[in-house]
Amino acid sequence: MKIAQGSPVKKRITIAIVALITLLIVFSCDSAIPTYTFTFINYSYYNITISPNEQSWESFILQSGTSHEVTTSNNPISYRYNYALVVYPVGSGNGVITFYNRY
Repeated sequence: MKIAQGSPVKKRITIAIVALITLLIVFSCDSAIPTYTFTFINYSYYNITISPNEQSWESFILQSGTSHEVTTSNNPISYRYNYALVVYPVGSGNGVITFYNRY
């Protein structure tokens, strides 16, 4: 069977092929959300509970002398911590937050 040039069937096939190619291009593009890694280090004597402040990562306990990494789509990271009267955080600007004894 020969399809006549300019026929409705040929136009539909052409439109279907163009639509398929367009969909393949759209869905093959990398639309990944960027992620950032932050490292918390505890040089204090206390075990510190660190929680997100209106962000969607998991709380954790940072034991004395240990470190913990958090990967999130938020930059900058916003967090809360306990023992604020006896420890203080120092951010290095490169994703590292270090806790020290206040006294």
